[in-house]
Amino acid sequence: MTGADLSVGERVRRTATGEDGVVLSVEDGLLVQAAFPSGTVWIHPEEIEKLPEGPAERLAAGELGQLEPYGLRLQSLYLSHAYRYDPLTGLSSARIEPQLHQVFVAHRVTQKLQPRMILADEVGLGKTIEAGLIIKELRARRLVDRVLIVVPASLQLQWQSELKSKFNEDFEVLDGAALQYLGRGKANPWMARQNVICSLPFACSPRRAEQIIEAEWDLVVFDEAHRVRRSLQGASKTKTTQAYRLADELKEQVNGLLLLTATPMQVHPFELYSLIELVEPGLFPTFSAYDTRRGFLPRLNALMRDLKGWNALSDSERALAVRAHAELLDELGIPAESALRTIMDDRERERLMDVLVDKHPLAGALVRNRKAEVGGFTAREARRVPVGLEDDELTLYQDVTTYLREGYNQARAERNTALGFVMVTYQKMLASSSYAIRQSFRRRIAKLKGQLKNAAEAAKPVSESRLEELRDAEETTTALTELESAAAAMHPAIESNAAPVTRVPVPRDTGVIRRGKLLVRPGADED
Repeated sequence: MTGADLSVGERVRRTATGEDGVVLSVEDGLLVQAAFPSGTVWIHPEEIEKLPEGPAERLAAGELGQLEPYGLRLQSLYLSHAYRYDPLTGLSSARIEPQLHQVFVAHRVTQKLQPRMILADEVGLGKTIEAGLIIKELRARRLVDRVLIVVPASLQLQWQSELKSKFNEDFEVLDGAALQYLGRGKANPWMARQNVICSLPFACSPRRAEQIIEAEWDLVVFDEAHRVRRSLQGASKTKTTQAYRLADELKEQVNGLLLLTATPMQVHPFELYSLIELVEPGLFPTFSAYDTRRGFLPRLNALMRDLKGWNALSDSERALAVRAHAELLDELGIPAESALRTIMDDRERERLMDVLVDKHPLAGALVRNRKAEVGGFTAREARRVPVGLEDDELTLYQDVTTYLREGYNQARAERNTALGFVMVTYQKMLASSSYAIRQSFRRRIAKLKGQLKNAAEAAKPVSESRLEELRDAEETTTALTELESAAAAMHPAIESNAAPVTRVPVPRDTGVIRRGKLLVRPGADED
């Protein structure tokens, strides 16, 4: 064989050593440069031989390869397909022992054509674990690469820790400093990381929301999704938060969308309908259609309760239950004359419960488990523990309450919602911890003094939608930090009404913090 018979990129074998290599270049048909595992060499064409091009040619030439590498490659292929299509893969690769209801939720979501669902289990049933199982399963099936999780600011590190410790999933928390670093060169910082956690208020900024939408996610998770709100104002007018606008934009671009909330039934029906519109657009053509269909739920739920507790019912109670549900059973294809006999059969009863689940109008959009149904939880009993106030503490409470009441009434008269919000929050702090309200008053005094030095300074108004989001904020300090400046600038005259309170000392804190410090009030000298 000569060099003219070979071409660049062709697979060859060195006859002296049996090494397989690739032709890199051919020089005048005399020498060939080839790369072998032992290194790159110039070699005469007679010292090498061509290898068959494909599997069929190699088989025809008797090139069967080695058995052990072939077995490993085959096993690798089997495992790859198993992880991708086995519905239990996510369970085997997690570092937890999931509860049955968590497995049910994860299986329910991942069986859908698009993994979009409202996860509405009661508090304490592990919605974070359910979301982790879903992420793990979808990743095993190679259906998701880029995941965004939007949570309250106080839960960012908790989510990051749980996903790492329980599912070996690395997520990065993005804040202002991180975006500034990742966005150098005018790049979209949200595209620099595959797995991202951020706070809800942070993501709702219009500029950041635009970048998030452009970043093209495979799966988006909203925790505390009742804050992703669209409410009904009057007969036809709606009020939409920035969080809902963000989710509404993302729903058209992402394949997977999970909304986690423990209170779906405590919000207005229109707000729940709005959440359903995010995960399953078009499931109900209008709110009126949803509201009508929702009226079917009590009948379904009552029949499901009786079927679940069937074995605990007496014969007379069973007969009574069948008569009570006769109309619904007939709609499900079970005539009244044979209903009791059919339900007595364990298999038929299980089948009927499965039919009820499928008949549920929200089955394709919402899944909810309750502690009473799951069982295994220790009962909790709430008790009141009265805390008595000393005379000077009671005087403090009454004086500060008077100041806050005057401020709140003035805010209502002027329709100053930001100031009203601040006053209500101060009242909550007063009932909880004098140390907390002391620190807040200190900040307020400092801001008032700064604004008095610069009379031209104008406070930035707070929009209604932003105020709605701050009202739901878990961290009181977060909301106050944003609103105190606006409230102080809007109504500094109220501060003069608090002068009498500045003289009341507080030797101890009967709330959460007992420190033996004085409560600093507006106008008081700093100690």
